[in-house]
Amino acid sequence: MRDVAVVSFAQAPSRRRVPEANEVEILMPVVAEAVEKSGVPREKIGFTCSGSCDYLAGQPFAFVWGLEAIAAWPPIRESHVEMDGAWALYEAWVLLQEGEIDAALVYGFGKSSPGSIRDVMAMQLDPGIFERRTTGGGVTAHILSAEDRARFSYEMAKMYARAGLEEEMLHSLAMASE
Repeated sequence: MRDVAVVSFAQAPSRRRVPEANEVEILMPVVAEAVEKSGVPREKIGFTCSGSCDYLAGQPFAFVWGLEAIAAWPPIRESHVEMDGAWALYEAWVLLQEGEIDAALVYGFGKSSPGSIRDVMAMQLDPGIFERRTTGGGVTAHILSAEDRARFSYEMAKMYARAGLEEEMLHSLAMASE
């Protein structure tokens, strides 16, 4: 096995909502900082991999916007995983182990804040409660109704009650009644 090291790290401030900026505007300074701190010239980075959740952004192929933030010109070797930064790191690690590359840029990003917190959390936790609708353009969207959200929150309240977590149960019941 080849020794692999993380030589630089950067992160945007964690905020609940960032309505004034899109993912690219959030990502650009973070990627620039990480690359600068690494001391590795961009032309020596053999692979770039990102991880994000496009369905939370509400757009198919939203990860492509992230490529704008990393200055993917001239063309670079890159990949994207529909997961998170940890899976992106794993993909880069495999290529490093195989000896195909000597340096990689890995980043994870996402801005789930365009949706309400209850919709986002329900989408992350139980995709089985969605109704599938396909647009004329062939894009499948998951529509979550108020009744589905209420039912989901009620089911969570029952789970918390069985576990003896009264505060969480009451919170879920409040969410179900909104």
